[in-house]
Amino acid sequence: MNIDYLCIGNGVASNSAVDKIREKDKKSSILIIGDEDFDFYYRPQLPDYLLDRVNDDKIIPVSEEDYKNKNVQVIKSRRVVAIDPESRKVRLDDGNEVEYKKLLIATGLSPFKSPMGFQNLGEVKKLKEINSRISEVVIAGEYIFLLELVRALITLNKKIIFLCRGERLLEDLLDERASWHLEQLLISSGVNLLYHTEINKVDVNPEGKYLIHTRHSGQSSERKDIISCDLYFLAEYEEKNKEMFINAGLEYAEAGIWIDRFMRTNKKDIFSAGDVARVKDGYPPNILRVGWQRAKLQGEIAGENMAGGNVEFNPFSTAIHIRFGRINFLFAGELPPTLQGCAEDIVLESLPDNYYKRVHIQEGVVKGFVFVGGTRGLARVKELLAEGSRLSGSEKFVLQKELVEGYGDTISLQMACPVCKTILDLPITVEVGEKVICEVCGAESVVSRTRVSMVKYLELR
Repeated sequence: MNIDYLCIGNGVASNSAVDKIREKDKKSSILIIGDEDFDFYYRPQLPDYLLDRVNDDKIIPVSEEDYKNKNVQVIKSRRVVAIDPESRKVRLDDGNEVEYKKLLIATGLSPFKSPMGFQNLGEVKKLKEINSRISEVVIAGEYIFLLELVRALITLNKKIIFLCRGERLLEDLLDERASWHLEQLLISSGVNLLYHTEINKVDVNPEGKYLIHTRHSGQSSERKDIISCDLYFLAEYEEKNKEMFINAGLEYAEAGIWIDRFMRTNKKDIFSAGDVARVKDGYPPNILRVGWQRAKLQGEIAGENMAGGNVEFNPFSTAIHIRFGRINFLFAGELPPTLQGCAEDIVLESLPDNYYKRVHIQEGVVKGFVFVGGTRGLARVKELLAEGSRLSGSEKFVLQKELVEGYGDTISLQMACPVCKTILDLPITVEVGEKVICEVCGAESVVSRTRVSMVKYLELR
């Protein structure tokens, strides 16, 4: 089989790339190879799928007919096991080969090293099947999607023990205050947090319970505990295709493929996008910048450039998003762990309402941000971060005003994005039927209904 554009992976990066290719090239052949037995689906909706809040029709937005209309071929339930950049061929796990002119690698990451994962639709379907037999769950790792799993399991009334390797939650991504807000949400929901703790080994007792042997880092004693549970999830970053990438001569980071800002690898006509791609943007490779919006944008840029474009990815143009209940956590760029030495930063916080906003500024330039709770002002801060332009004193004052959720107690209209589930703040004048663009994932939707909530005034610290 000889293909003009070959995409490995059937996630948001590949599908976004295909759409961009088709905008510029209507006739060339396109093939998507995915290792799941499903068409493209909305991965951010997996927690709600587990909770039966969305069904197959809602989570899977495309059909075989949609691909036919785009003149796109799809091969499901097949893995690429070898890539040969010299002959421009890939080999599948059934022995068949596909020859390509241009290749996109968008395989995502596979962080789960446990019998059960929470990374794809097949795994969540299995979890739904055994849900009634699960009472106690141990979760370990620093993968941000674990928090979506925790949120779903809390709703299902499971007893959860969360093992954190460091001294606080997501210490490589969030600052101390944002971590504290996340910690308080977990504790108030009944989650037992154990810091400086990780899984050493796992046994199974005669009753089928898992026995989690833990080890405790940063302590003088060699204390070890054993935790009994019905199910455990262990997430560690180790790309399942590492050997294949290295054998193909692709420049490899600690977890993923190095690419430049045009989504190009070190091999001619091979591109990469999404969670498997490590952009050379100055961040340490172990601090992974992942997420739905980032993968979608990278896929669009990869598709544009594969079809002859020359578009550059700005690593500061997207934010990482976590949702815990109705609380959004959004962050991007550089964020020092504390406020020490950060006199220019804008910080707003309301403890009873789980609102916290910090914009990190150095010499008048926005370098990073974290939003907890509200999203007001997010679009402007993302724009400033991406531009890297210098703020005057008056512009910083205006920005502070834009970030404030309200003056006193005010009424806010809100709606959950149907794709990424971000809670969006809407203008008080919004009407049913109006189009809304999500500031996080970029999805366009129509307002069907809203909910009213009280928003507190945020105090400037």
